[in-house]
Amino acid sequence: MWKFGAVASLALFITAVVPQQSQAQGGPRVSVLGCVSPGVEAGCLIITDNVSGKAYQISSAVPKPDPAKHLVVRLSGTIVNKITFCQQGPVLEEIKWSYTKMRCRAPKYGAGK
Repeated sequence: MWKFGAVASLALFITAVVPQQSQAQGGPRVSVLGCVSPGVEAGCLIITDNVSGKAYQISSAVPKPDPAKHLVVRLSGTIVNKITFCQQGPVLEEIKWSYTKMRCRAPKYGAGK
């Protein structure tokens, strides 16, 4: 009897996972001009669009932009239907980015600088 339950659970898992994988491949591509910052969770990297103020999770970027440079980043990526532990905005993959010569503004909170 337990074998039937295991097989049924596996079948349910496969049907639940496969559609998500196909959605992750074909999301819309976005272009962002903004500042990169560390996310709330360790290891997370976020870019905030200078125009819309919308945040995107860019932890999959290779190499990763360095928030400590305080330079505006021009970035494009594909929005994927994934849930990550970062939980800060849509997740981007297939990321291409470059630094601009523009400086990011200092945050309004933090170390008081």
